[in-house]
Amino acid sequence: ALCDSQAHLAEWATRCPQNFLGRAWLLAAEIARLEGRDLEAQRLYDDAARSARLHGFVQIEALANEFAGRFYTERAFDVIAEAYLRNAHACYLRWGADAKARQLELQHAFLGAGSARRTALANLPNARLQDMDIAAIVAMYQTLSSEIFLDRLIERVMIAVVETAGAVRGVLLLPRSDEM
Repeated sequence: ALCDSQAHLAEWATRCPQNFLGRAWLLAAEIARLEGRDLEAQRLYDDAARSARLHGFVQIEALANEFAGRFYTERAFDVIAEAYLRNAHACYLRWGADAKARQLELQHAFLGAGSARRTALANLPNARLQDMDIAAIVAMYQTLSSEIFLDRLIERVMIAVVETAGAVRGVLLLPRSDEM
């Protein structure tokens, strides 16, 4: 089943590398680690983090850095492991995964909670994530309160969701009987 999943992910990465290449490289890195191909795993962790950062997938970047940090910790490369874990911590904070960031802080004393969060938030673009979330909620509320026809409401909500997500296209699946 893992080989099938890896093959599917590799195919998706070929068709849409912006969305799937980082994920494919992260999976390949973990497989290389499990199979003892350390040099290949090192390269693939870096490739996965780089692709995720380039294409704005902070959650994949966080995972790639965390897994690489664990990889280097297991091999007693403490300085390198610390760098990866610091990057993972910063990514989790940027993503808003505060509980995961705290978990890393508890596991690794060098990841103090205080200044690291301020540094991660300071590295955000001009608009903070919390502000964008509030703006999206207000826009959605205005959409819901101003529309009385269901078809038009669904269309406006879909437009708002696609714009908020930064997507080019969105699809709404509705259940009909036992099918979508």
